[in-house]
Amino acid sequence: MPENQDKIVKFMQAITEHAAAQSRAVHREVTAYKRERLSAAEKKALADSAALIDKEHASLQRQVRLEMSRREFSARRHLLEQRQQMTETLFGEAREKLIAFTDSDRYLPFLRASVDAIKAQASANTVYYFADRDEKRAAEIKALLPDGARAEFTANITIGGVSAYDAEKDIFLDDTLDTRLEEQRAWFASSSGLTIE
Repeated sequence: MPENQDKIVKFMQAITEHAAAQSRAVHREVTAYKRERLSAAEKKALADSAALIDKEHASLQRQVRLEMSRREFSARRHLLEQRQQMTETLFGEAREKLIAFTDSDRYLPFLRASVDAIKAQASANTVYYFADRDEKRAAEIKALLPDGARAEFTANITIGGVSAYDAEKDIFLDDTLDTRLEEQRAWFASSSGLTIE
C-alpha cells in the first residue's frame, strides 16, 4: 500500500502543481487583461480629456474673438459718433458764419459774381432763385439780372446764394452757399484725416 499511497501523493502533488500552474497562468492572463483594459481606459480617458480641452480651448477662443470684435465695433461706433459730432459742430459754425456773411456788405458783390457766372451759361429768359432771406434786397437783386430774366425767392435755399433754371436749355445751375457747404462735407470727410480704421 505504500506504493499506492506514494502514487496517490505524487498524483495529488501533480494535480496540485498543475492546478497551481493553471492558477498562475489564469492569474497572469487576468493581470495582463487588467493591464490591457487599464491601458485602454487610460488612453480613452486621455483622448477624451484632450478632446474636452480642445473643445474648451476652441470655445474660449471663440468667446475671446467675439468679445474683441464687440469691443472693436463699440470703439469704432464711438469714434464714428465723435467724428460725426465734430463734423456737425464744424459745419454748424460754418453755416452760422455764412449766414452772417449774407447779412454783410460783401454779400451783394458775391451775388453779382454768381449771377454773372450763370448769365454766361444761361439764356435770357432764365428764372433765378434766391433765399427767402434775400427778399429784403429784392430791388438790388433784380438789378443784377439780365433783361427777360425773373427772380424768385424760395425756402429751398436756406443760407443764400443763387440757383437758376433755364427752361430753354433745360438746365439747372446752382451756385448757392447751401450747395457749396454740402460739397465741402464730402471734401472734409476725405481730407480731414478723421478716418476710422
